[in-house]
Amino acid sequence: MNFTLLKGTIMKFSLLPFVIFFFTAASFSQSSTVTKEFNFGLEKVSPYKELPDDWLQWGTGYSLSIDSVQKHTGNNSVLIKPSKEKPPNSFGSIGYVIPAIYEGKEIELRAWMKFTDVMEGTIGLMLRIDGSSGMLQFDNMMQKNIQGTSDWKMYSVKLPLPDNAKTIYIGAILSGTGQLWVDDFEILIDGTDISTVKQKEQKVYKAEMDKEFDKGSKIESLKLTDGNVQDLSLLGMVWGFLKYYHPNIAKGEYNWDYELFRILPKIIQAKNINERDSILCN
Repeated sequence: MNFTLLKGTIMKFSLLPFVIFFFTAASFSQSSTVTKEFNFGLEKVSPYKELPDDWLQWGTGYSLSIDSVQKHTGNNSVLIKPSKEKPPNSFGSIGYVIPAIYEGKEIELRAWMKFTDVMEGTIGLMLRIDGSSGMLQFDNMMQKNIQGTSDWKMYSVKLPLPDNAKTIYIGAILSGTGQLWVDDFEILIDGTDISTVKQKEQKVYKAEMDKEFDKGSKIESLKLTDGNVQDLSLLGMVWGFLKYYHPNIAKGEYNWDYELFRILPKIIQAKNINERDSILCN
């Protein structure tokens, strides 16, 4: 195989999905538990916490707080507003993480929102579905360009619920100026409240059984030269291309991150281009 030609082919793709909208892995590092008791009404609040239990803050340049004065029902809503020094193109979001263990084909997120003086940005609900290899579905309503001032109103967003979904992320977002209150979240799967939806059997993928590098890459150091830096660059492009386009990886047959750890030392030690290409082909 001519990997120089392959390199050129890969570069023609204007945008591979390496960047997942807004969020980093650190944002979602909390463990998800299987439960039917959700804090969607924002009523459960532990002492000294700035947000209701199990809710997270995402984004930068915004402050999030519990508001017991402005609310749709119950005792609380959450208020999102810009901080004094808001960076350009920033956003503030309240978020919640749910395991995707429910049977169904379509998921709908609903919530009540109230907002004032929203300008230079917009408000929206965020619904994101992830699988083992990354994001599968995403909508944050930003394309609707909802601005201005509005009293309490219910908004909703729908997405397909893929069979290979692993995690569901929900939230409400404010970008730009103004203030946003949000309350009374609800999730429906095929039109039925999530708390009464049947849970599906959890399929164990072959990739999830690969535990070899759970405690680290086992690569302590790399001796870099001009030649193997170019080899690593090519490896990165081939690995990234296959991660998002190879059907067996999409099916969960390989832990592709761990496969990178396996092949990287071999590429570093390759004596010439032919040996490198043979390793990549294999």
